[in-house]
Amino acid sequence: MFQKAVCLFRKGALRRCVTDFDAFLKKFPNHPLAKEAWLNIALAHKKAFQLDKSVAAYKYVIEHYEGDPKINAVWLQMGSLLEVQGKRNEAMRVYSKIPSSSPEYAEALYHKSLLYEQVHNPTEARAHLEQLRTFPEKKNQFRVAALVKLSEIYEQEGVAVPKLRALYEDLRASSADPEIVKQATQRLKELK
Repeated sequence: MFQKAVCLFRKGALRRCVTDFDAFLKKFPNHPLAKEAWLNIALAHKKAFQLDKSVAAYKYVIEHYEGDPKINAVWLQMGSLLEVQGKRNEAMRVYSKIPSSSPEYAEALYHKSLLYEQVHNPTEARAHLEQLRTFPEKKNQFRVAALVKLSEIYEQEGVAVPKLRALYEDLRASSADPEIVKQATQRLKELK
């Protein structure tokens, strides 16, 4: 039953795959694949643009599998859906559930900074970006994205040259994107 539902999902028969996953869950609610069935239901609803149903399925997973090592990825998915729906406050609360010790924390922090920016709270947006800047994992893509955003903010504010230089040196050393490295290097030359 589970495999049939997966095949329907892959074929794009989203309504039928949800029906089959539901039937699987009714017959085998405690099966080891039950969590995967719920996640597939959430994803099928997301692909069908039934975002409220997708959020509801993710909430079920969170409530019933909260100890799962991948639960923070579920929080991220739910937060992104809430963002798309324009539910910024709910998205903010969801992102706040992700512990700072998890690999998903940097992404949650970055999304929160963008949400603060959208509601015209530049102080909080900048605070979250600055927090990302202190991340120990220098090559983290969300840390690098935060550095790019901070460079824009610093430039607009006319921050002192030594502080700008430090930011661009950090950006150049952290990014794996050759274009970002090139731009940071160019800006460092201009700041001499």
